[in-house]
Amino acid sequence: MSSNMKYQIWKERIADYSSSNLKAQEWCNKNNLSIKTFYYWLRRFNKETISSSNTPNEFVPVTVTTQDIIINNTSVPIVIRLGNIAIDVADGCQTDNLRKVLEVLGVYA
Repeated sequence: MSSNMKYQIWKERIADYSSSNLKAQEWCNKNNLSIKTFYYWLRRFNKETISSSNTPNEFVPVTVTTQDIIINNTSVPIVIRLGNIAIDVADGCQTDNLRKVLEVLGVYA
């Protein structure tokens, strides 16, 4: 089998896995595939996606109106939702730390 054929087959497999809502091990067991091989191809496609992206990660401007402000005695964190991940950003969070977390999450998005 040519490397191009393997590439196409695994591209379809990874797409199938992504839409399956199964854990990686469950999906591999169901499809009689090695988990090590699965992760090899998953990393390969993730690296290609990252390297093919020419758009740098940027912060998006947000407009806050007085209607959006909750007045309370306690600090209300900002909540950032990325798919099934939620990040609570506490008041006083250092921007460099937040930027690093968002960069890492962008790799898996």
